[in-house]
Amino acid sequence: MSGLLALMLLTHARRAARTGPGEELIPLTKQDRSMWDQLEISQGIELLTAALAKGSVGLYQLQAAIAAVEVKIARDTSIVAVRTVMAPSQAIDNAAPKCGELKDPV
Repeated sequence: MSGLLALMLLTHARRAARTGPGEELIPLTKQDRSMWDQLEISQGIELLTAALAKGSVGLYQLQAAIAAVEVKIARDTSIVAVRTVMAPSQAIDNAAPKCGELKDPV
């Protein structure tokens, strides 16, 4: 549950900056970071860190890790930060069911 809450906090923290006055989407790199809720970001990262420390990593923890790295990338667009997001993304690809793999419960 803490992974899901971390994901929700990290996602909600940037809500105000995601759309413009005409409801158009604003890419992460062009968002006004002063509109991000720094408290929610800190809380999300704290929850994520605690969840990851337990050793069992699930889909929500991986998605929260990507959201946390996206915050880092937005602050520091170095290639090192961009590479960092790839490991959790690849882990999600490996952990999440693919289309066609979902089975109907019978």
